[in-house]
Order: sequence, then structure tokens, then C-alpha cells
Amino acid sequence: MKRLLLTIALLGLMAQSAAMAQETQPLAMRIEFEWSVLGALGGAIFGGLLWLTDPANPNNNLADGMALGAAWGAIGGAGFSVWIMQNNAIFPGQARAVDPLDPANRITSDPVAQAMGAGRIIAMGGEKQRAFPGFQIQVLKLRF
Repeated sequence: MKRLLLTIALLGLMAQSAAMAQETQPLAMRIEFEWSVLGALGGAIFGGLLWLTDPANPNNNLADGMALGAAWGAIGGAGFSVWIMQNNAIFPGQARAVDPLDPANRITSDPVAQAMGAGRIIAMGGEKQRAFPGFQIQVLKLRF
């Protein structure tokens, strides 16, 4: 009975909409899998080509060379995929802030007056600032 209640509770938790959140394409595990497989394939081919350099050597075995090359290639492909994902990641502190003084974003000839009229001047550090000064983590470029 306990096992049945625990199973129903777990299924109920999994049925919630928050648990069904998905990342956008391309999926991280798909990137990891594809680069690992490509690395393993390239490593196996490299192991076969290495065997062709000296096929008469009794210590040089084709199957062992291809298996070792595939293993090293899979490790290299997995590492390369992590590097690719880290380079393409968008972290919260890297969001581009819209500068109202940038000429590309100007709608009127006086963007400060427009921001004051819209009530956005407070967020830009106008007269009414926050009661606490806050702090910024420089390495991650996060402000609190």
C-alpha cells in the first residue's frame, strides 16, 4: 500500500506543469551525444589508420587500436561538446541592457525627458534611488 501511494504521489508531482519545462533546441544531451559519437567514430578511424602504418607488427592489433581510438575520441568529443555549450551559454548577467541614450534606440529628440515621462528614470538611477546600495559580483557580472 505504501509503495502504491508513493508511486501515485511521484506521478502527481511529475504531472505538474513546472516539472514539464523543456529547454529550447538544440538540447544539451543531444549536443553531448552527437559530439561524443563523432569523436568515437573519428578515433576509431584514426586507430585503423594507425594500424595501417605497420600492419605486420605482431604487437599492433587492429581491433585494439580502433577500440582505444574510439574511447579517446569519445572522451575528446564529450569535452569538445562541453566547450561548445559553455561558449554558447547565455548567463543572466550577460543580458544586454537597453540604453535610452543610444542613438539607435531614440524615438524622440530628448530621450531623458521621454524616460522621465514614462517613469523609468528611477530604474536608471534618478532622484529616488533604492534605500540600500546593493552590490555587484564582478566575476559573474551580477548585481544585487
